[in-house]
Amino acid sequence: MTTEHDRDDPPYWTDTRELTTLVVGRYERRIHVRSHIAPERYRGTASETLFPLAQREGERTYVQSRLYFFAPEGTSQVHRLADAQAWHYPAEKAIVLWELLPASPIAWRASEDPREDFVLRSLWLAYERFLTERFPTAERFLTTWEDEFARPDWEGFLRTVGYAHTGAAVFTKPVTR
Repeated sequence: MTTEHDRDDPPYWTDTRELTTLVVGRYERRIHVRSHIAPERYRGTASETLFPLAQREGERTYVQSRLYFFAPEGTSQVHRLADAQAWHYPAEKAIVLWELLPASPIAWRASEDPREDFVLRSLWLAYERFLTERFPTAERFLTTWEDEFARPDWEGFLRTVGYAHTGAAVFTKPVTR
């Protein structure tokens, strides 16, 4: 079944690149990211309702991504690792990293505790680098709770990747280059 996200004309996925190299399972894999990146208007009704943004209306850039690898090397078989969503708010100099989750429950998760999941941490940090390169004027990351994990575990994970709990549903991290 073909969906709008799989059609070639016009292409939904507008950016494809290698993201990082990572050990997944027992093998080192070159991880790629395919993204849909598009400007959109916001009016204070989506992710910005959770975060302390000064402008309640404006333009942001939406980023939907799929992280994957080819296996074995040289074949065209794609193994989807994770899906991610983010928004860049240029007026706020902020990137909201909304989620980065396994594409399936057994895609790669080595631990039910995100604080102990090396693959999740590595993919999260690599995706942050991708977003930082794409949006060089950004000065901070924002994110929120992930309902797939217990809140103490998710907060612990976010602390391991440099975020501070700065509001009821808000975690913030400065962008470093």
